[in-house]
Amino acid sequence: MIAKNLAIEQLSQDLKAQFPEVEIEIRKSDDPNGFQFLNLVIGDFEVAVEWKDELGFGISSFHKDSSLDGLFDSPIEWCLTEQAAFFRVASLVCDCATQHLQ
Repeated sequence: MIAKNLAIEQLSQDLKAQFPEVEIEIRKSDDPNGFQFLNLVIGDFEVAVEWKDELGFGISSFHKDSSLDGLFDSPIEWCLTEQAAFFRVASLVCDCATQHLQ
């Protein structure tokens, strides 16, 4: 089990190990019980992950040239565990890479 305050760091480490070419930035609230954010960028594709103890990992993804209307209102989907969040973000990164190859 991952310590609550290390969940976003663990996700970042796991993603960086699997996808060393991606850029990852972590931001944390000054409030220890506040949200933590991870932004993963690969080319013009970005995945935003927010983590909150009682909610888990909220995930949104977008291309930088897409409309940002409503983007930061709420995550598109939620995962309860770091492992589930890792696999979902990994699938989004792989889908993006596949689309660029076509």
